[in-house]
Amino acid sequence: MFKKLSLSVLIASSLLLVGCSKSSDSTSEANTTSQSSAPIRIAYSEWPGSLAWEVAKSKGWFEDAGLNVQLEWFSDYNASIQAFLAGKIDGASVANGDNFMLSSQGVNGSIILVNSMSTGNDIIIAKPGIESVKDLAGKTVAFEKGLVSELFFTTAMENEGQDPSKVKVVNAVTQELSQVFNTPGIDAITLWHPFGLQALKAVPGSKVIYDSSKTPGLIYDVLSVNLPNIEKRKDDWTKLVVVWDKVVKYLEDPATRADGIKIMANRADIQPEQLENLMAGTTLLDLEDNKKVFTKGDGFDSLYGSSYNVNEFNMRVGIYSDSPKVENTIYPHLVNNAKAE
Repeated sequence: MFKKLSLSVLIASSLLLVGCSKSSDSTSEANTTSQSSAPIRIAYSEWPGSLAWEVAKSKGWFEDAGLNVQLEWFSDYNASIQAFLAGKIDGASVANGDNFMLSSQGVNGSIILVNSMSTGNDIIIAKPGIESVKDLAGKTVAFEKGLVSELFFTTAMENEGQDPSKVKVVNAVTQELSQVFNTPGIDAITLWHPFGLQALKAVPGSKVIYDSSKTPGLIYDVLSVNLPNIEKRKDDWTKLVVVWDKVVKYLEDPATRADGIKIMANRADIQPEQLENLMAGTTLLDLEDNKKVFTKGDGFDSLYGSSYNVNEFNMRVGIYSDSPKVENTIYPHLVNNAKAE
């Protein structure tokens, strides 16, 4: 009887385990379906390298790739970083140096794509009478401290043999700098286009005295995603990388460029001619370019080299005290495995 009972229990237990296994498989399958059908929420803004996502949205290329992408517009760059930290978005378009801000605040922001390199659109604008950064000693300069503009301003001063500490700095939100610039006591501002267009218009006679064409590779515009999200949706993020390649090629093709510029300009509420002029200061990177910059190196032609530099800067000026491991903030696998259409 004991043997019969044991056999009955064994059979019942086996059936129970099979049932549990099927239930577990169903739950796992449901979770996967739920995860893949949930929208990928990406923050973007007026910066041309980020703004270009609007082309993919307008053309329906996300849907064509089987993706459910929700682009979320932020006119306040810092607000997009805060939204990422709060888990309200899945991916943020940030400068590679600002990606370290995410890691220092407990979010494992990992760079999966380089959208562009700043080659002229990060700028220092000065009022009449100031001809170069060498004239800024003893002056007052406004920019958003703790973010990419502080890196750019300090690098510009040091590259020109100037001491940044000889300049008084006023902290101001980037999108408000055109109004700040138009107040007494502010001699110059550091920001990026297209916000720079507003500032130049606000103060007649003002001009750009330094731009990022002199510092190629110092600032990369990247897509940062929380690492657990990447691991859960690798296929989707890889498809997104391929869509970006399509966007860049559309904008580089003389036959379709004007249409792409028009789409972007409409979203940013500026004239296509103005945006076309700004595009020269932003070098968009396609998939082939990405494979190159994701190669490890110490120079600014490598995302790693550029990020080593900005991490050292952030530590030096006290933006954070515990240095993240740079390699842990860069996720090259999607770019390396992606294939262009």
